[in-house]
Amino acid sequence: MTKLLLIADDFTGALDTGVHFVKKGIKSEVVVRKQNRNFVDLTRYLENEVIIVDTETRHIKPEEAFKIICELLVQARELNIPYFFKKTDSALRGNISSELGAMLQVAQEDVHFIPAYPKMNRYTMNGVHYIDGIEVNKSVFGKDPFEPVTESYIPKMFDADICVKLHKNVTEDKASHVIIYDARTDRDIENIVIDLILNEDAHYFAGCAGLAETISDYLPLSKKSATIAVQGDSTFVLSGSLNDITQLQLKYAEDVGIYHYKLTDEEKSDISYYKTNQGKRLLDEIKDKLSQSGNAIVSAGEMGGSIQKVDYSLNREKVGSTLGHLALQIVQNVTGINLFVIGGDTAVSFITQLKNTRITPISLVEEGVVISLIETDHNQFYLITKSGGFGEPDLIVKVLLRLGTWKLPQKT
Repeated sequence: MTKLLLIADDFTGALDTGVHFVKKGIKSEVVVRKQNRNFVDLTRYLENEVIIVDTETRHIKPEEAFKIICELLVQARELNIPYFFKKTDSALRGNISSELGAMLQVAQEDVHFIPAYPKMNRYTMNGVHYIDGIEVNKSVFGKDPFEPVTESYIPKMFDADICVKLHKNVTEDKASHVIIYDARTDRDIENIVIDLILNEDAHYFAGCAGLAETISDYLPLSKKSATIAVQGDSTFVLSGSLNDITQLQLKYAEDVGIYHYKLTDEEKSDISYYKTNQGKRLLDEIKDKLSQSGNAIVSAGEMGGSIQKVDYSLNREKVGSTLGHLALQIVQNVTGINLFVIGGDTAVSFITQLKNTRITPISLVEEGVVISLIETDHNQFYLITKSGGFGEPDLIVKVLLRLGTWKLPQKT
């Protein structure tokens, strides 16, 4: 019987939150909402204690996101699922106001929003959200050229018709609210969760992976030990992220000698390119590098040239589809491969091009870097994912070291 519905607005978010349940042996499955289809049939997944739905609502209009979340929650309530978790971005990107507003409307009880992720040095004090000690709107996420975070005081992020309160200001009244909690440490989050579940009988939660790690310990879910050995002869790293943090990670990996190919505008935005002789030669070059050294990195690099002038929403779709197609060509033609995808749009574009796919997150390689088992009708392989906006410069190299497909050069 399903006891928790976990809703994320993008694919990497679904994985890096869901993994905290799976690694404790809680039967869980990730479901991706298909493009241009609002309905997700939860009855197909009720054998899982936790259903994790990627609604792909990060970049759509707020009113559309509101409708999708409402319909999903109403369906879940009709199926008597008792607990609900809305995964939010740890940098407060996406349709947070409309999605938590939808949750509040369906719940008719308080929604408890704990946005901090202390392990990533993202915390909330007096309702203000910080990243590495900087208010989020003044951080790298406030400088995003397409979707900057413009507010750090969380109550101001919500529409005026949504009842929002800071926890420290909560008083007894009959109205339901989105209640925002301060938290700076994991212990802060644990204390909040214990109080909400054990003393207040709360059922509606919102937050990022930092909350999932704790709440998975205290919800009434069946836990058991779970270990899976990850094996692979090579790792193909594909990055669709333009974030400055990712660019530093790519440069670090290239500087230590890992092959890194930066796609041209045509190579990253035109699927038909890979039917040409030039496209086939590029695929062969990548496969040769994987065979020779065990690793290869391909990235979308920085936007430039003609593609920069294309409408961003169309550009995201074109680039995502093309990168997903590129990954598919490699995975289907190289045996014993791990696929490491950086950027949620790229990861979900790849997944949606597979047929009859079962997705199970299984463990963390590094904080926020998730390994999932991907099973199709024809094969299975391991997918490693992370969003573009976090991690130290050496993160890609550390992941490859842990996977065992790259080793430190011998000193001479």
